[in-house]
Amino acid sequence: MTKDDTAGSEPNLLPETVERWHRSRFGSSVYSEEVYGYWIFAIGTSLVIIGFLIFILSSVLGKGDTNLWVARQTAAVLAASGAPAVLYATVRELPVRHVHRGALATGAFLCSVAVVLFVFYYPTNWNALSRSPSPDSSGWVSAVYFLGIIFLVLPALVRVWTEGFHRSNPDRRVKQLVHKVDRLEKKLESQSSTVNEISEENRRIRSTVDEIENRLRTVSEQHERSMREDVSERYRGED
Repeated sequence: MTKDDTAGSEPNLLPETVERWHRSRFGSSVYSEEVYGYWIFAIGTSLVIIGFLIFILSSVLGKGDTNLWVARQTAAVLAASGAPAVLYATVRELPVRHVHRGALATGAFLCSVAVVLFVFYYPTNWNALSRSPSPDSSGWVSAVYFLGIIFLVLPALVRVWTEGFHRSNPDRRVKQLVHKVDRLEKKLESQSSTVNEISEENRRIRSTVDEIENRLRTVSEQHERSMREDVSERYRGED
């Protein structure tokens, strides 16, 4: 998948163990943020599926049962949290510029605020009847959520509207490969320095072991010499 030419400059926000775990199961990736985007997508999809399952299972509860509203609220929160995560991860992997990442963050923030407001207003102030004393907040909360969705898909649409579909730029691909080579070189340098440190430590250990062996050999020789001298003196004393 084509990345923007500046995408490679992002810092690696993932722990090395997570990236290594992902690489051992799915293979290596050019950019560490690909791993980041994958797991956001996987978690978001899981939340949506779990939310729909809870909503379907809640149909067995009666309308007078308070657990019905709890189950539906939980289902809505999970699905409404997972959908923006899926969009965020998907659009993030598209060839969008860094200036568009702010729109993604804004969209994710607005959707999160809408979900929190939904938890606060549901079910008392949600789809309330006109004669109900409780004000209906479903309209403007849904508008906040929908605005967040617009911000999430806006970067991809802006790129298409302003620049249109275009073929992959060879220079951009070269920059991607150069970035990957730089990362590999840095890892090799780090590993080489680690190997050199281990080799130096092994040399020090061998030197220490050799010194200890020499000392033990010297002590052993001195002890044997002392024992022979004692035995010789004892024989001379008996004579």
